[in-house]
Amino acid sequence: MTGNERKALEDRTGSCVGKPVWFKYKGKPGRYQVGTIEGAVSILDGEYNQMIQRIKLTPEIGRDWGAKYAYRVGYYTLSAKGRTPVWGQFHSVILATDFRKLARKANQKGWI
Repeated sequence: MTGNERKALEDRTGSCVGKPVWFKYKGKPGRYQVGTIEGAVSILDGEYNQMIQRIKLTPEIGRDWGAKYAYRVGYYTLSAKGRTPVWGQFHSVILATDFRKLARKANQKGWI
């Protein structure tokens, strides 16, 4: 990984803040907004920027779920062709030692 690729991956942590989070309807077309990314913590793990995102739920979803916030664990990685950061479309696999580091960062922000 080049220095520019590393920086591009690291920069994704802050660039996701303020973006909406959408869920697909099950069994019918369309999507609905669950909330907005309020903050993120991350660690670089090889070619993966592992992160926890704090999502401020919309008032409707918050009422339905009985909470103001939800958390999403995910990652950005480099695309195979363009070597540009892309959101990981599959589940994240992370070592316990790295997950502890990530959880500590979320704890320092008062999330957990």
